[in-house]
Amino acid sequence: MFEIVRESVSAEAAAIHYGIEIKRHRARCPFHNGEDFNLSFKGNGFNCFVCGEKGDSIKFTQSLFGLAKPLDALKRLNSDFRLGLDVEGGLGDSWSPTLSDIRRKSAERDLPECVSRILREYSDTVYYLKTMHKPETELWAFALHNLEFADYLCNLFESKTASEKLEFIFSHMEEIKEYEEFNRAIEGLRKCNTDDRK
Repeated sequence: MFEIVRESVSAEAAAIHYGIEIKRHRARCPFHNGEDFNLSFKGNGFNCFVCGEKGDSIKFTQSLFGLAKPLDALKRLNSDFRLGLDVEGGLGDSWSPTLSDIRRKSAERDLPECVSRILREYSDTVYYLKTMHKPETELWAFALHNLEFADYLCNLFESKTASEKLEFIFSHMEEIKEYEEFNRAIEGLRKCNTDDRK
């Protein structure tokens, strides 16, 4: 049960949902009231480089709201993200998910995770173009025009519930494919530039 929640909701998604301002996968740490963006999100977890607080979405939620037990955080995430898990029944000895339950949850998890990666890479790629190209060039102008939107797109997707993410994916499939192709093209360009400098 805990593993399903960890995999379904990343710490970054929880932070966005609970109103934490995030820039480029970093935030001001709410646990020591940090002023700088020292709390980093990577994969499904988080880590503050100042106070040392770290963990997954369950730990983040437990610490953020001062909840007594990880189970309380699990229940809150299950409710807030509409995961639809039978928390009370799911913790008993008699509860056991069927193979179809596991496969369905895996598919619902893997697709949003893949799209989340594509959108983060798109944001990083646009940022790379802005920092690595001279002002007034075509790629620099493209990056300047799209950087804010790329960050917005990442945060928008991460703030959605599991079911809303699937709806978003299926209604924006063509655009997501274009972002992925764009990421690959720029990655190829970056490799060429690196090879030329060797």
